[in-house]
Amino acid sequence: MRASGNYIPELALVAEDEGKLIGHLMLTRTFIETAYGQHALLLLAPVSVVFERRSQGVGAQLIKEAFHLAKAKGHKAVIVGGDPAYYNRFDFRPSVDFGIANTDQIPNENVMACELTPDALQNVKGTISFHG
Repeated sequence: MRASGNYIPELALVAEDEGKLIGHLMLTRTFIETAYGQHALLLLAPVSVVFERRSQGVGAQLIKEAFHLAKAKGHKAVIVGGDPAYYNRFDFRPSVDFGIANTDQIPNENVMACELTPDALQNVKGTISFHG
């Protein structure tokens, strides 16, 4: 992923505790295929936290900081494949609510999008693939 042109080094974050790596996430560039061409947004993947530090807010802190940095860099929306029970707290909604379908046979409830700026996905209708 880092070798691709979609890697954004400033949006690859780590969490440390006393010099020990305890969490990591990346936001990379991805695209929605629309009738008018490609629409860029960010893909949140992976989010990882060491087992013994899960359910302590490490992942949430990483996501909040990554979203703050992404918004400051002018990015307007993020998409993720994951557990709605976790990602809904960050204002993710099913991507189909925005008119964005996935082509990877992932259940619709597990593909979610979040607008970093209001109405960023309002007129974006199309498909996304998580496998290139």
